Amino acid sequence: MSGSSLDGIDIVLTSFEGSDWSLIASHTFNIPPVLRDRLRTSVQQTAFELAKTESLYSEFIATCINKFREEREVHLVGIHGHTVLHLPDLKTSWQLLNGGMIASLTMLPVSCDFRNQDMALGGQGTPMAVIADRDLYPGHQYYVNLGGIANISYKSNDLWVAYDLCACNQLLNYYSLKLDMEYDSGGGIARTGKLNQELLQLLHSDAYLKMTPPKSLDNSYIQTELINKIEVLGLPPSEYLRTITEFISEVISSSLEGSGGRLFVSGGGSKNDYLIELIEEKLQAKNTAVYVPPVETVDYKEAILISYCAYLRMRGENNFISEATGASADVCGGAIYLPPFSTI
Repeated sequence: MSGSSLDGIDIVLTSFEGSDWSLIASHTFNIPPVLRDRLRTSVQQTAFELAKTESLYSEFIATCINKFREEREVHLVGIHGHTVLHLPDLKTSWQLLNGGMIASLTMLPVSCDFRNQDMALGGQGTPMAVIADRDLYPGHQYYVNLGGIANISYKSNDLWVAYDLCACNQLLNYYSLKLDMEYDSGGGIARTGKLNQELLQLLHSDAYLKMTPPKSLDNSYIQTELINKIEVLGLPPSEYLRTITEFISEVISSSLEGSGGRLFVSGGGSKNDYLIELIEEKLQAKNTAVYVPPVETVDYKEAILISYCAYLRMRGENNFISEATGASADVCGGAIYLPPFSTI
């Protein structure tokens, strides 16, 4: 798994036995700067350049898999791919990945392209995390993943609700890069910045926030509808970081339906101490505790999710929950590419 924040390729080895599962091994591979830049600008590339980016990315993932697996026994590889476009209105989501190439280079079956069957039935194709929240991490009232885009899952009136909340690390990292930093470690720069009310109001005026779920965000929306809109204010990066962090915490707080219980927080943003502090402050009034799981879960929950979705796909079991995505039925999403000479 590599999220939209492009902070690395996360690989896990998981074992599933019925309702029991375990994390056996995990590792993060740094993405070479040249490849990271290509992925970051993929939506602006020509068809030829995009094909080249996909090929380079797929070869790199295959190399990472082969390094990671060593002598370990592996039955199936699940890969999400890098999202170029996510367009529910057109019933399509495009994750950059050559699954056939990876199956051949690793000599392992590969499951990928998970979202499109759900979208064909009118679903958003996201968030996928709700299946892991339900099956792998039970016992919490709310689940928020602070990735490039923040998303939430929770049960309401015995039905699962899940949707993208708002831009998160994509926005924070964008302004961190202006300070020659990949990210604002611990939210330290944001903590020193000034809260700008004009920017805060501008962020809260985003039309996406007024939409009712199920709903989802496309990466390009964040650039065209958010960054382009707030850049004109010309504020110092620290002021952007402080205000965006405030905005994220306010959106999360307002998304919780009631009071009480516990919020399970994962994703790279859960290492942003200042963001977590702001969320905790706002949830005190709702008597809701914030739970940040062990670092292994924080770092690899999304990769674990993808491994679980691949496991369900190979078994022919549904890996999308339609009540959360808005599809007309649950689906078993994903393609499977078999390696050469496979007898499966």
